[in-house]
Amino acid sequence: MASSVAKQKAQAPTEPVTTYHEKKIGKTLYRVTSVYKGEIDLGKALEDLTVRKILAAENAPAQV
Repeated sequence: MASSVAKQKAQAPTEPVTTYHEKKIGKTLYRVTSVYKGEIDLGKALEDLTVRKILAAENAPAQV
């Protein structure tokens, strides 16, 4: 069992894998860049997403 875990970690990419997509909806062009850095801690990833969401909400213009 331990050897299969070590084998999976050895196969993980050492350099981040980046993908780039463009999608045009109406007259707006959306660009999305995704970066896969390999296996990460789920708790850390959720924490990072939460912080980004809070910062985006604080920077959004107030709606009345």
